[in-house]
Amino acid sequence: MFLIMKEDFYKYLLEISGKGSMVLPNGRVSFEINTLGLILDFDQDIFSEDENFTLVERIENFLDRLVKATLQKIVIQRLEILEGLPYTDSITSSMYFIVKNLTSFNAEYILGYDTYFDYRGLDEKDFDDGGMCPSPLTISFKIFVNLNLGATTLFLEQLLGLSLNLPKIEGLYFFFFQKYEEYFSSESLKDNHELSILQTNTKARRLGYLKLLSTLFDSGKQHPINRFTKVVEEQASKVEKDLMEYRNTKGLIKKTKSGISAKPYVELAHDLDLLNYLRSSVVQGKMFKVYTELRAFELIKSNYFELTKLDKLFFLEQILRQDALYIFVTLESLFLYGESSLLALQPIFHESLLKRLKKFEYFVRDKGDERKAKQLQEVKQRVEGWEKPEKYLEHVLMPRLNWMLDLDLVSFSQKNTFNITDTGERLLKHYWDWQDLYGEVVINPNGILDFVYIAVFNDLYEGGIGNQQTEEVIKERIAAVLLDSFEHFKTIAPNRVTASQAIAFTQNYLFLKESIKTGKPYIRRLLSEEFTDKFIYKYQPQYKDGYIQIIKQP
Repeated sequence: MFLIMKEDFYKYLLEISGKGSMVLPNGRVSFEINTLGLILDFDQDIFSEDENFTLVERIENFLDRLVKATLQKIVIQRLEILEGLPYTDSITSSMYFIVKNLTSFNAEYILGYDTYFDYRGLDEKDFDDGGMCPSPLTISFKIFVNLNLGATTLFLEQLLGLSLNLPKIEGLYFFFFQKYEEYFSSESLKDNHELSILQTNTKARRLGYLKLLSTLFDSGKQHPINRFTKVVEEQASKVEKDLMEYRNTKGLIKKTKSGISAKPYVELAHDLDLLNYLRSSVVQGKMFKVYTELRAFELIKSNYFELTKLDKLFFLEQILRQDALYIFVTLESLFLYGESSLLALQPIFHESLLKRLKKFEYFVRDKGDERKAKQLQEVKQRVEGWEKPEKYLEHVLMPRLNWMLDLDLVSFSQKNTFNITDTGERLLKHYWDWQDLYGEVVINPNGILDFVYIAVFNDLYEGGIGNQQTEEVIKERIAAVLLDSFEHFKTIAPNRVTASQAIAFTQNYLFLKESIKTGKPYIRRLLSEEFTDKFIYKYQPQYKDGYIQIIKQP
């Protein structure tokens, strides 16, 4: 009976395999199933080298060899070259798509999975000594399948169906893949591998309180550090009724004698660079000032904690810039395992986080940056050393899950469970495409966010409609709004504004008010190359910023 089942398995596998199937050394055979490779690893060589390229045509003659051989391992594999060829199917998204769907069929299907850049993850013995080797710009994935479940026709039917519906790369990234070498030789798009993680408290759950902080700085106000939390609590009391009517009432700021209730939110705002401490005063950070100025153009919702388009646009960007690792590991965990309680999600998140940190460390060390590799190793060791992970993870997960609830990336049920939304899946899909672009990992996404954040947000919340204006009109509007920014952001030097503020204000204003989608590098290029008769733009590396100055016309 067992031999008959094996024969049915191999017959069906041969029926659905393409002409790209081939014999590999060391007892392995690769079967092509559309764009996927199914690698079967046997205990011995069952085909000789001269049978290599005639396998599919003559396999019926060798079926008895397959049935009698001992199968040791089953691996689903896919490889793409990033250089010189059209790139359409996403490697990373495809891997997660397959893993999620196979585990939905049977939770024990998958033993492990990962992506690989260059030719790591591939066996060198797959390539002969004559110099044949894959391009250094390749990315692949491997999914290791439970042998007992994978050697069945049911598995093959499921895999065949999945192979016909693999996720495509998002259209906005085609441009970067087409000009891969040009963009990834540019410092502006490179990942600097600086890992950023927000320090969080379980009480800081509502993003609405962060937008409330901005109202305390209208007209350029400053506040004494020792009284600021009390000021926040007083202001928060005015919106308490709104919180009680919001879809989730957790994270309340109460009035206290010491100001302790507002402290977690003030610390979060400081970690997000929304607030700075200047001598004995609390002042707005540069980007929070941009948000405050843009608030004047936004309609307020009936409930203060329902985020407006501006609120989502601003806070999502700041969170992704400062906390991408934890946000995306959380979303991936919900994507793969589905609706989960906090208790169920904690061990999944912890295991996935450690796996990701190990990969980060290996990747950076492989790039030759020992200093940053050691920093990542220290973070990994701290996570490994959590004495009571379940208690610590409450402070890690609950704030982030609630921020994502405010941003419509996750949903929350009356059963106290969280689930990823369609919007959350869309964001995750962008992140996986970034991994394909960068090759294996994205540690710090600031470079790609500079280019594509507005387009990503537009896809998540606005339906992804592109610019309707001509490029000339867009350039004219950019120049006009840059000029207008001088009314909003003044510096000590006359006729001068901080470049990052003026550029961010222009980018966000044009999207919010005129549906113009553009990236920060595009505005910087216009300032450097095409607006030289209107503005002086100077970047100052020591400040990681610069200034823009108006050229006075004669």
